[in-house]
Amino acid sequence: MDSSMKSLKVIISFFLIILAFLQGFAFGKTTLAVYNLKSATLLSEEEVSILTNHLTALITNSGKYDVLDRGRMSEILQEQGFQQSGCTSEECVVEVGQLLGVQKMLSGSVGKFGKLFTIELRIIDIETSRIELTSNYYYEGEMEQLLTEGLANSLNKLFSLSPGSVPQVTSTEKPSVGSITINSDKRDTRIFLNNIYIGTSPQKMDKLQPGKYSISAKLAEYQDFDTTITLLESQHPVIYCSLEPIYGLLTITSSPSGADLYLDTNKIAQLSVKNKKMLPGEYTFDVRKNGYQSVTLVTKIVSGQLTSESVSLTKIRREKMGIENTAVERVDFSVKGQTIDIRYDLTGNPKTKYQVSVVLLRRDQPDFQLVPKKVQGDIGKGKFAGQNRSIIWDFTDEFQMGTNVADYYFQVTAKPVKNRTLLYGGIGSAIVVGTVVAILAGGESEGKPIDLPPARPN
Repeated sequence: MDSSMKSLKVIISFFLIILAFLQGFAFGKTTLAVYNLKSATLLSEEEVSILTNHLTALITNSGKYDVLDRGRMSEILQEQGFQQSGCTSEECVVEVGQLLGVQKMLSGSVGKFGKLFTIELRIIDIETSRIELTSNYYYEGEMEQLLTEGLANSLNKLFSLSPGSVPQVTSTEKPSVGSITINSDKRDTRIFLNNIYIGTSPQKMDKLQPGKYSISAKLAEYQDFDTTITLLESQHPVIYCSLEPIYGLLTITSSPSGADLYLDTNKIAQLSVKNKKMLPGEYTFDVRKNGYQSVTLVTKIVSGQLTSESVSLTKIRREKMGIENTAVERVDFSVKGQTIDIRYDLTGNPKTKYQVSVVLLRRDQPDFQLVPKKVQGDIGKGKFAGQNRSIIWDFTDEFQMGTNVADYYFQVTAKPVKNRTLLYGGIGSAIVVGTVVAILAGGESEGKPIDLPPARPN
């Protein structure tokens, strides 16, 4: 049973070969088969198959050869038990041509060097095993052009014909249109299709014919977004443009050096700042250094430009309070939910008690003042000097700060507490003690009268 089936396959294959051979003579044309193109790792097997089928269609439409159908070609080779994988030499291609019963074989390869694509084609005579025609075609462009232009131009060169003489494969049916939707992560982004302005994002272009389209997105102070898309039939892709800002550079120096730079109450650097990348816009900085008055610096950062600033700090003159100097330094604050944590450093005698108070001020409104009421922590009487002191303010019912926190700042003051009651008590005690001592001393005298103070008037 197996031997009879094998014999039947051989007979069928023989008749297919004879039929393919006779077809060429019936029409008076040279018979030719197209062998799979080679492409190392540049293309996938599916892409190579598409190119090979397209090449076959182009040669068929040229009318120059009687081209063997690729489906029949695969069937014959399968019946003969021939494995195409690994068949790359000219001798192997000639062997395939002999199995197929054709007079000529067309083989070739597709490669790429840098940005340059290469298409190499050759026609081999099966009877003599000689290469009759060969051509190398080079072009620079997208890979899709291999299918739409490259193969036809390569055949033109192979057959020494004028450009365009090899007809392209066209469909009688009207291709289905598609659409492209373009979104951006920035408002007012200008969208261009094939270098033509179509409006701001988002944009949707309907009824587009299949083909290649260039897309650009532009916005001031941001890098341009450019891409190319090949739109297929009935395809509706969505393009998302993510724009990268064109940063500006900031350099700030302080005199004296060693100051800290704050933005929105957050320390971002220690001066001097050199070529720090910043997003374009206007910024308000606080320049602070212990023992010096803080300076508010307003500067504008421009895309692609260097902004240089220099800050001179004034030393704080501490007023003498008794025998010591006192100063409040480095006042910071942070918003935590419905509370504000105000931090400060208090320098002074560590044994002295201070009365600490705080007031909220606004940079753009000199007359604005608000004394927080619902506060706790290192505020009020009896507070001692130290670092990183904290005042917690529950501002829910007293103030609505909003989102522009940088407009506000706190002023913390501290004054030594002088306990007059204690002082008077001390003096009184001294008077009493003096009196007692005087009495005791008089008790030891020898009967000398004691001079009493004059009576107080009634």
